[in-house]
Amino acid sequence: MKNSSWLPFLLTLVVLTGCTTSSVNKSDKQNSVPVFDLTSLSEADQKQFFQSKLMAESAIRQQRYDLAAANFLIAAELSHSGKLAQKAVFAAENYEDSLTSYQAATLWATLEPENQVAFAWKAIGELRSHQTRRLQQTLAKLYQLTNNSGDNSFIAIAEQIITRVPNEWTLKNLNHFAQLHKKDPQVWLVLAKLEEQMGNIDKAIVYVDKALSLQADNNFALEEKGLIYQRAGQNQKALQYFSEMEKKFPKAYSLKLHLAQIYYQKGRNKQAQELLEKLLSAQPDRTFARYLLAASYLSTENIKASEKQFIYLLEKNYKPDMVNYFLGEIHQAKNEPELAVQFFQAVKQGRYLTRSRISAARILFDEKKYQQAFKQLHNVPTTNLGEQIYLASSEIEMMKRAQLLEKNITGIWNSFKSKPTNIYLFTRALLTAKSKSDRASMIQLALNSTKSFAVTRALIETASEISQQLGDSEQAIQLIDEFLERVPDDVKLRYNRAMIYAAQGKTSQMEADLRYILRVEPNHVDALNALGYSLADENKELDKAYKMIIEAYRNRPGSAAITDSLGWILYRKGQLKAASEHLQQAWELSPSADIGAHLGEVLWQSGNKDLAKNYWEKAKKLDANNSVLVETLKRFKQ
Repeated sequence: MKNSSWLPFLLTLVVLTGCTTSSVNKSDKQNSVPVFDLTSLSEADQKQFFQSKLMAESAIRQQRYDLAAANFLIAAELSHSGKLAQKAVFAAENYEDSLTSYQAATLWATLEPENQVAFAWKAIGELRSHQTRRLQQTLAKLYQLTNNSGDNSFIAIAEQIITRVPNEWTLKNLNHFAQLHKKDPQVWLVLAKLEEQMGNIDKAIVYVDKALSLQADNNFALEEKGLIYQRAGQNQKALQYFSEMEKKFPKAYSLKLHLAQIYYQKGRNKQAQELLEKLLSAQPDRTFARYLLAASYLSTENIKASEKQFIYLLEKNYKPDMVNYFLGEIHQAKNEPELAVQFFQAVKQGRYLTRSRISAARILFDEKKYQQAFKQLHNVPTTNLGEQIYLASSEIEMMKRAQLLEKNITGIWNSFKSKPTNIYLFTRALLTAKSKSDRASMIQLALNSTKSFAVTRALIETASEISQQLGDSEQAIQLIDEFLERVPDDVKLRYNRAMIYAAQGKTSQMEADLRYILRVEPNHVDALNALGYSLADENKELDKAYKMIIEAYRNRPGSAAITDSLGWILYRKGQLKAASEHLQQAWELSPSADIGAHLGEVLWQSGNKDLAKNYWEKAKKLDANNSVLVETLKRFKQ
C-alpha cells in the first residue's frame, strides 16, 4: 500500500469547480440533495447503518482503508448520503481499490447529480475499467455541468481526471469526445494537456494550435502554448513565443506577466522590471505583478525600490506573512535590527514562519540578547519535521557560539526525558549526546515511549538525519534499515537512505533504492531527478535519464537542482547550447559549486574557456572543497 495523492486532487477540484463535495452552488438550492430520514429504515437497517459507519471511522483511524471503504459504502447505500459515498472513494483510493472507488463514485454521482467532483471520480473509474459508453456519457454530463460554471471549467476538471489515467486508451476516448465538440477550443486544450503528460510535446502544441485556429484570442490557449514550451525545458522557445505574443496582444495582462517571469528567472532583471513597471502603470492593483517587481528589485539589491513595493503589498494585505518576511530581510540588509525583528515577528504562519523566527533569533543573538533569542525558537507552531529539527539545531548552534551549552546541557537532557517523543527536545538531546552509545540510548528511550506508528516513524527519520549530520552514516543507515524491514514502501525514508548511499559513493545501492521508489511511486520528483542525474553522470541509459529528468522538471521547473540535472543530461547527449542555457538558469536560481562546475565544463567544451574559468573561480569561492568541482578542475588541469 502506498500513500495516495487523492486529497490534493479532490481539493483542487473543489477550488476549481466552486462546489463542495456535499453541496451545490447556492444559486441552485432547488437541486440540493435532501437529508435522508434514517427513521424510514427498518430497525435492522438502522442498526446496520450505525455499525457500518462506526466500523468505517474506526478503520480510518487504524489506516485499514480496505475495511473503511467497504463499510462507508454500505452506510452510504443505506442512508443515501453523498458525503459517506465520498468517504468511501477516499478510503478505496488509499487502498488502491479501483472497483470499490468506482462503485462509491457512481453512487455519489447518483445521489448528487450536480456535483462535478463526484462525476470526475466516476470518469476516472470508467477510464480505469475501459467502459467506453459509460465514460462518454459521464464526460457529456461533466461538459454540461462545467459549461454552466464559466470559461475553461471543463479544462480544469478534465486535467485532474487525465492526471490519474494518462495513457493511450484515455487519449483515444478523449479524441472521440473531441470530435463531438470539435468547435470548442476547450476539448483540444484538454487533449494538449494529455499529450504533454505523456511526453508528446510536439503533439501537444498541434492541439493548442487547433484551439487557437478556432479562437485566435483565446487567452488560456495563448498562455498554454508558452507554458508547454517552458515545462518541457524549452526556455528559449518560451521566451521567444511570449515576446511575440506580448507584442501581438498588447492588452493581454497574463502574457506580459509570463514574459516578465521568464526574464526574472533568467536573471534579466532590467527587462523584467521595465515590463512590470509598464504593466503596473496601466493596472496598479495587480498584486502578483507588484510582488514580482519587488522580488526583482531585491535580487538586484535595489533595496529602496523593493521596500516601497513590499510596503504597498502589505497595505493591500497581500500575503502578509510572506511580505513581512521580506521586509524583515530588507531591514536586516539596511542594518536596522529592531525593525527587522519587528517584521520577522509579524509572521504568524505558513512557510516563512520558521525561517522568520530563526532570523529574529540570530539578530537578537548577535546583540547578545540570548534569552530573547532562544525564546524565538521555542513553541513554534509547526508540525513540519524538518522545521522542528532546524529550530532545535539552530538553538544548539547558538548555545555553542555563546559558550552556554555546558551550562544548559542538564536542562536539555531533563526536558527530553520528560517528553522523549517531542521532536524538538529529541533533536536537542541527540545533538548534545556525549557519545554514540549515549545517542543510541536516547533513541531507544524515545522509541520505547510510544506505540504510535506515526510517532515512531518521525523519531526514526529524525534520529537518522541527526546521525548523518554528526558524521555517523552507519548508524543512520542501520536505523532506516530496521524500519524498512517492517515498512518497505516508506518512500521518504528509502529516499533518505539513497542520499546517504550517494554521499558514501555507493552508487549501485543508491540507484537500487531510487528504482524501488519509482516502482512504488512513479512520479516521485526527487527520485526521478536523482536517478536521472546519476545515470547522466555515469554516461549511461541517457534516453531513460532524460525522460526522468524532464518529468521532474515539468513538475518542479523552479528547482535549481533539477534545472542543473537537465543541463547536465543535455550536455551528455551532446546538446551544448541547450545545456549551457539550462545550467546558466540553474546558476541564476541558486549558485552552487556543483552547478558552477557543470556550467564551467560545458562552456569549456563549447570553446568559451575564459568564461568557464570565471565560473570555476566563482564556484571555488562558494565551496572550494566540493567533490564535483575538485574532480572537474582536476580533469581540465585547472
